[in-house]
Amino acid sequence: MELRNDCRRLPRGVRSVLSVKKGASGFGWAEEYWLSMSPKHREWVLWISWFDHDTGRIANSRVGSCPRTGVTRSSAALELVRVHWRSRRDAWDASVPRATAGEILSTEQIEALTARIWPRQALEA
Repeated sequence: MELRNDCRRLPRGVRSVLSVKKGASGFGWAEEYWLSMSPKHREWVLWISWFDHDTGRIANSRVGSCPRTGVTRSSAALELVRVHWRSRRDAWDASVPRATAGEILSTEQIEALTARIWPRQALEA
């Protein structure tokens, strides 16, 4: 799945989910994950921001959404990141992303999620 720049700015009210660093030191890239509500507050929306080397600017991409009714912010963030990471698991080879907690997810939640998606690599770490 290729990320594309969907908007210049993230919507108002976004909250940080987590930060990811991938690749070798000096050759990797970083992504920031954000969660917002849709304009009519019916859905939770997951966004990713990254530095676009082609334009020299921060790019933002909407990567997933889920219904908001009955779903907490934390549950939505966990599920949307899980689905997104599973879709990119093969493209990221065997390396586990180094994730840092944001406002919504704790370090423990991120570690548990990482272990579910990359079980063998999590055991080796």
